[in-house]
Amino acid sequence: MRARWSLAFQVVLLSILLVSGCGGSGGGGVGTVPFSIAASTPADGSADANVSQTIVITFTRKTDLATVTPQSMRLERSDGSVVPTQIIAQDFNSANVRLDPIADLVVNEVYRVRIGASVLSEEGQSLGRDHLVCFLIASPTPAIRPDQVLDLGDALNVPRFHARGLRAPDGRFFLFGGHRDTDVATDTIEVYDPATRTFRLLDARMQSPRAEHTATLLSTGKILLAGGVAAAGGAPLSTTDLFDPAHETCGPGPALNQARHWHGASNRQGTASVLLAGGYDADGEMMETLEYLDGNRFVLFPEPLAEPSAEQTLIRFDYDQVYCTASNFSQVASIFDGAHVDRSFSVDIRFRAAWAQVDLDRWMVAGGNTRSILFLDADGPNRHMAGVLMAERRGAHSLTLRSRGTQSDFYLAAGGFNIGIVGAPSLSSAELIEYVRNAGPNARGDAVIHRLTGFSLPVPFAGHVGFTELTGSTVLAGGVGEADPGPHSRRVVVILNDANTPPISCGG
Repeated sequence: MRARWSLAFQVVLLSILLVSGCGGSGGGGVGTVPFSIAASTPADGSADANVSQTIVITFTRKTDLATVTPQSMRLERSDGSVVPTQIIAQDFNSANVRLDPIADLVVNEVYRVRIGASVLSEEGQSLGRDHLVCFLIASPTPAIRPDQVLDLGDALNVPRFHARGLRAPDGRFFLFGGHRDTDVATDTIEVYDPATRTFRLLDARMQSPRAEHTATLLSTGKILLAGGVAAAGGAPLSTTDLFDPAHETCGPGPALNQARHWHGASNRQGTASVLLAGGYDADGEMMETLEYLDGNRFVLFPEPLAEPSAEQTLIRFDYDQVYCTASNFSQVASIFDGAHVDRSFSVDIRFRAAWAQVDLDRWMVAGGNTRSILFLDADGPNRHMAGVLMAERRGAHSLTLRSRGTQSDFYLAAGGFNIGIVGAPSLSSAELIEYVRNAGPNARGDAVIHRLTGFSLPVPFAGHVGFTELTGSTVLAGGVGEADPGPHSRRVVVILNDANTPPISCGG
């Protein structure tokens, strides 16, 4: 957030010169007027105001207080309705006027003070025109404001559910495949343009439609697309594609030894190789095998996973150490070190989890049809559960970085399926996970959950792709809007971070 303000009833006077009002009908215009506003508390356009009892308007000249009335100066909501206030004259030669709301103002709502031209100075001069001063009441805890949510509508070129997205070395973000409305997968690829917030459909196509596949960045800069299914409930694929983001071309890659979908994938340290693990086979059974790319062919690893797993996440630590989440009912994870596979008891079952690297040698795994959060350290890896639970059980959700700080970072867990509810509905809710450094066991870091009360996504999202723009805003794209199966979506929503949020507009 831009700042952490004190709790209600504290007011900080801000001396900000207002050249014009913040917009809307009747807003102050440019140019010199005989009698104008010098400053306001909260500041005009402020998105982090914390005012429950007092708004202060400072004029450039002494004020004829007889002209300051509920008709000439009033507090309004963004829809124009009047908020009852008491008007109290201040000192400083009557240059300040204070408005005290009768009741506390509402968090995350835009308010504006309308000051009419009928307000006069002691010399009888008018403001010359109406002025508007607008602000938004900030939440005392981290929050996402309604004005930060941009619903771009059906901005994808092709509906996508369980597509895969990946950022190329040059920073561009690509979307690969996914199910269409008919549950038949697509072979198309799109790239995101952050300047226009649009997706462009590429001429390049995969050799086969794919969904429930993996996309992995290789050290060559190319992206390996592996396995998946061509239609919902169909047989898994053993084919792969190699996509070259530099030239936006796509060609066939080496075949897998075993067809698989809903498997995990990870690149291998410093090599043009990739490790694939688990998934579902043609009979719908969980697989225990691993295979890796060796030159131009895939080779089966001689050891199996500790337990058959599917819908899992692979997280690569230093060198060739890869952690495979416990995506099985035995709650058993696997650790691959390049030579062996070791067993690791994970405490929780995780299907379709989301993860983020929170420090140089630490990873956070959130959800996976559960509310728990797991921290993994590269040196071991040591593991511990966060001391808190997420507000919702989430699987097939997104986890994106919102902001980084010295003491803590914020991550947005958005959407997903909640299998704890009958029908496993997709969710329109989101919550902020604050990763607090130097907290928790051994002071290695822990999490704090911030429920986003009063916030919801424009539509439910699950099985979507979520990523962070290079500017820090969050993009959610595709997915499904109802319980699986349901209509697949071309919907795109952008959630602005504080730095990219425009000033509050008096027009609401």
